[in-house]
Amino acid sequence: MNIGNKFSQEYYNLINQYKHAHKNGIKKNNQLLSKDITFDGKSLRPWIKHIKDLIKFTNSKSILDYGCGKAKFYNNKISINEKIYKNISEYWKIDEIRLFDPGVKQYEIYPNKNYDGVICTDVLEHIHLADLNLVVEDIFNFSNKFVFFVISTILDQKLLFDGRNVHQTVKNEKWWKNFFSPITDEFKHIKCIVILTDLDGRSSNKVKRII
Repeated sequence: MNIGNKFSQEYYNLINQYKHAHKNGIKKNNQLLSKDITFDGKSLRPWIKHIKDLIKFTNSKSILDYGCGKAKFYNNKISINEKIYKNISEYWKIDEIRLFDPGVKQYEIYPNKNYDGVICTDVLEHIHLADLNLVVEDIFNFSNKFVFFVISTILDQKLLFDGRNVHQTVKNEKWWKNFFSPITDEFKHIKCIVILTDLDGRSSNKVKRII
């Protein structure tokens, strides 16, 4: 199943920008990052243990990563607490993992079923504001048990090839609380965690859970 024409034209314009970045690299501080490290999925690393706890708490057996990038930790060995795992799936003890990212050819096929948990780390800030509500409702609709969001609240140092900042929706804590409030009310049966960060690579990480 393909994503079709579900979102706005700007959504698909941005997908083309990200396809270009994944294939050719992306500009950061006037330097071109190689395609191999461009949106490779490393932003998931700080949250791996948190997600494992959430999986255990909800007794989840399947996960959808919505906006997985190049899915670095799903395809490579990872060391956690001095123990080597062949990938995240082994560490999480999950029966099924589905990867989705419309900017990456390998993962561009739109999901066609639900999963116990849906994780979405450092993705929503890349979505155009006009599509944000639809994307988030999409994520909730794919979940049986929980959703896990990590969202940056500041501009990034990376630029799309058309010159725009990669972060399209940059909002503060109050805005995000107001945004999620009606959605979480609608999906009361889904456990929702929303974490805001201002990780910019230049200062200490500031992290706050708002839901």
